Amino acid sequence: MKTRIERAMPGARAQVEGADRHFSALVVAPGFEGRSRVEQHQMIYVLFRDEMASEEVHALALKTYTPAEWEKERAHVAGHP
Repeated sequence: MKTRIERAMPGARAQVEGADRHFSALVVAPGFEGRSRVEQHQMIYVLFRDEMASEEVHALALKTYTPAEWEKERAHVAGHP
């Protein structure tokens, strides 16, 4: 999953976890700039449409960020203002 996301979205970085048809992914991509969270998630879901239709992937929870949003999130988590 990680490789497919990163190949499909130039400059993207992905972390994927999960097993037994339930997965979660954190994706940081420049291609998310100017898009709503729903549009960002749709960009990822379309990559796994066939697997989700066949239920090879039953659930895919997403957290998506632009690079700027990710830097703010990392600073927040680290306890910086």
